[in-house]
Amino acid sequence: MDFDTGMCVLDTLQNQVGTTKEHKNMIVKDIMGKMIHMVRNVFEKRRIMLDSPHGQSLKGAPQMDEETQNWPIAEELVGELDELKYTFQADLLPLYHDGHLVEPSHAQNVINGAIVEVHFGILHWHISDFNIFQANIEKIIILKLGYRHHTSNYKCLHPNDTVSEPEKKKSCHDEDAHSSGSQV
Repeated sequence: MDFDTGMCVLDTLQNQVGTTKEHKNMIVKDIMGKMIHMVRNVFEKRRIMLDSPHGQSLKGAPQMDEETQNWPIAEELVGELDELKYTFQADLLPLYHDGHLVEPSHAQNVINGAIVEVHFGILHWHISDFNIFQANIEKIIILKLGYRHHTSNYKCLHPNDTVSEPEKKKSCHDEDAHSSGSQV
């Protein structure tokens, strides 16, 4: 199914399921047109709670997960993340390329500009006068990688550009040197 057909189906679904005319969160309209707002929870509740009455002070207390040990966490939030480790575990984005799971550290680079197939489920809530819809990502399959950008911090020389040597600056010992207050 192509994108426009999919958007039409989702719009129809919202209109048939929703009991009010106000639908929120899943289909977003902006100056570029309609888009689907999709989400994925970063953590899920552990099925078996970890037991450690002494918390971090206990030698060998469990770390959150191998996946989270290298996450860039603001210093003031490290304690909160450590508190989560006993009741929650990381639920990583299931991103696949050529049938293989993409490592979290590579996900941003791989998905950037790619053509993807997204499998998702839809949740619906009716709260007061609003119908709230949420598209929850279940799996992303990369169909075609995006254009790879040059990763250097330096610009590449364009074939039409010529390389010119910078002008030599005058030293204080040159006869034509000026005082420090003037421009060279």
